[in-house]
Amino acid sequence: VRVEQGQVVRTLQSLVYPEADIPPFISGLTGIQPADVVGQPRFAAIADELAEILDGVVFVAHNVRFDYG
Repeated sequence: VRVEQGQVVRTLQSLVYPEADIPPFISGLTGIQPADVVGQPRFAAIADELAEILDGVVFVAHNVRFDYG
């Protein structure tokens, strides 16, 4: 979600096909099952749009140290 002057101006919500197996531990942690990502875009397919949304903003995330890796 991109917010400018208190208003939501862009959103992007998508599962991403990870191009690798999802370990059972991660499925248990996130609730995302391997079947959930079948047919979802690869990261490369959404990378440009995501970069546009994030361009010039302060990135805020919950538990970012976990997700950033």
